[in-house]
Amino acid sequence: METRMRKKPTIKHKIVLLGDIAVGKTSIFQRFIEKDMSKDHNPTIGCCYNFINIEEKDYTKRIELWDTAGQERFHSLAALYYKNAQAALVVYDVTNKNSLTQAQRWIDELNEKANPNILIVLAGNKVDLEDERVITKEQGSSFAEQYGLMFKEVSAFKSINIKELFDQIVEKLPTKEALDKLRGIDGEGDPTNGTTNLRDRKTEDEEEGCVGSCII
Repeated sequence: METRMRKKPTIKHKIVLLGDIAVGKTSIFQRFIEKDMSKDHNPTIGCCYNFINIEEKDYTKRIELWDTAGQERFHSLAALYYKNAQAALVVYDVTNKNSLTQAQRWIDELNEKANPNILIVLAGNKVDLEDERVITKEQGSSFAEQYGLMFKEVSAFKSINIKELFDQIVEKLPTKEALDKLRGIDGEGDPTNGTTNLRDRKTEDEEEGCVGSCII
């Protein structure tokens, strides 16, 4: 009798990007998903979504990235997007002091309304604009430490620390075994633990056509 190959289960992980307008959320989104970024793009309206698949030993991690609008008029919609998220990447602009104040607002909202187990990560973007910096790395790090957050400075424009940032986030996401235990299921297999390297990962849309979409 021919033995059929058992298809590996897929575990979905939702990561939402939050932050003030023009801090570079969409550029970070593009760097992660497409390994490139558009120099000219309009502000996000509502939310944009895409994903990549990461193959583990016994299962597939589907990393779903949600890029939310930073305009105040869309703020009330954000709860729809961070609902059931496993991680939130809160972005500020190191050349804009007010953007860190807005980041604090998002963090407070997540702590109050989001999944209590959500991983909150703080990212200071635009470190390539060193001459225009008004928020030091030490200030960002101290702020993150105050809230108990993972912290990384990045540049979407120069692709500095983008891969490393998402490597660290993915490493912290629950394994299939952990998710099975949370759901009261006896997990099978021994999913690979440790750092998951995102280098050279292909997005599924590269193989099957673009699946990215924007939601209003």
